[in-house]
Amino acid sequence: MKFGSHLYGTNTENSDTDYKGICLPSFRDLILQNVPKSINSITKKTSNAKNTPDDIDHEIYSIHYFLKLALKGETVAIDMLHAPEGWECTTSTAWESLKAEKEHFYTKNLRAYMGYVRVQAAKYGIKGSRLNAAETFNNFLKKHLDRNMKLIELFDDIEETEFVCKRIIAEASQDDKRAIVVLDKIFMVTTPIKYIIECLDKFIEDFGHRARLAKENKGVDFKAISHAFRAAYQLEEIYTTGNLVFPLKQAEFLLGIKEGKYHYANELASLLEYMVERIYKLAAESHYPEEADVSFWNEWLTEVYLD
Repeated sequence: MKFGSHLYGTNTENSDTDYKGICLPSFRDLILQNVPKSINSITKKTSNAKNTPDDIDHEIYSIHYFLKLALKGETVAIDMLHAPEGWECTTSTAWESLKAEKEHFYTKNLRAYMGYVRVQAAKYGIKGSRLNAAETFNNFLKKHLDRNMKLIELFDDIEETEFVCKRIIAEASQDDKRAIVVLDKIFMVTTPIKYIIECLDKFIEDFGHRARLAKENKGVDFKAISHAFRAAYQLEEIYTTGNLVFPLKQAEFLLGIKEGKYHYANELASLLEYMVERIYKLAAESHYPEEADVSFWNEWLTEVYLD
């Protein structure tokens, strides 16, 4: 299927063409454990060259990798599953079956979508309270700084706030999976205090600089901001309607953002902040589970191969 701006309805005469697809690896590849994640083909000559309208990119995912992406709520997989009827260049009974069951991927934690929106919203200092939170936590660490001290020694004394939270990182490789999340930055309890302070010092310095530039409408990545708004609107639609329709009804607005027609600090910042708070509230109030049902999709994939 055509993907990207062509699917969203935000393509222009200068847009390149992206194709995404899914393949079913052979039984031989399964036996030999030789299933690829994806197969890629691009037309541009060098990787750092800018795409042109003549460039065509193809990326074909194995069904196994695609399911992993969808189970994690990755945007590429969720978007593909909501392609309009007849949008695909080619299709199959397996793909139609997959699309029909797409709600089984919906959760309260579509992390890739939410994470991207939140990171972009935080990037240019929409809320002064973000900077205050980082400075307050950093000053707390500096008061207890010892050259060899690690976060675990202060973990129980850390007070949680809107932007400083204690979390369990299930996928962490270490035995103690506790962590502190500061403005989307994750620090495991085994992290040296000195290192965290260095990271936060740099963040505070960069944060202030970006915030000043944003007020002057300089240094803002409007393409990234348009993607953040797009992800936010898509999440809003999923959580309010149980579906996602392309092309997006906000396509014209998103294209205007991408082309830099809006002033970030005056016209976009507060709206994006509002969307962040809204989607997190909608997610929490939704009837969807915390995690996707992996067993359902294991059975589905087994049936596809048996067929």
